[in-house]
Amino acid sequence: MIVRQRLGNSNQGAPSSALNSFLTQIRFSRLFALPIRLSGDARAVSRMGQEQLDDILTYPGARIAPISKGNFAGGRYYIAPDGRGAAFDSSGTFQYFGTFR
Repeated sequence: MIVRQRLGNSNQGAPSSALNSFLTQIRFSRLFALPIRLSGDARAVSRMGQEQLDDILTYPGARIAPISKGNFAGGRYYIAPDGRGAAFDSSGTFQYFGTFR
């Protein structure tokens, strides 16, 4: 599975400023239940999402937790030590980002 291969990589860089901005917008929007407002065209937003996913999957100490309830039961959460995570369904398809404790 590609996800497991990525978790084994040793990319240990700090998140980029664009990625930090992206994460700040997500946290702020969740805190106040507001829609996320990203700047840039679709390509830029897609690139930021891919950078976020790559960072989570290659973060040293990332852990895998099973999804036991909801629409994606049988899938897995991939969670970085700082709580950022990504959910994949049982077929390994990416579904969403989240903050997991």
